[in-house]
Amino acid sequence: MTNTAKILNFGRGNFAEQERNVADLDDGYARLSNMLLEAYSGADLTKRQFKVLLAILRKTYGWNKPMDRITDSQLSEITKLPVKRCNEAKLELVRMNIIKQQGGMFWTK
Repeated sequence: MTNTAKILNFGRGNFAEQERNVADLDDGYARLSNMLLEAYSGADLTKRQFKVLLAILRKTYGWNKPMDRITDSQLSEITKLPVKRCNEAKLELVRMNIIKQQGGMFWTK
């Protein structure tokens, strides 16, 4: 009789082979104050409004600008929403006083 054991695989896999997916900060990042992040996290926004808000934050804070001229087509490209829906969500955010608009310039409060 030999002393052998049968090894059972319960689906846990080989931990040494797992690839870790982490954000690459060398690829860029947007500095956003914790106060704004917490306020936006708690805001009662639709999915569409939130996507447009994130796109505006990316086009402003992502480039270290307090405000920027942002077209609806730029928002559409980032959010993958139709241009018309981006415009509607953007105007809703202005009415909700979450973002400010003057001409084509937009910024967050």
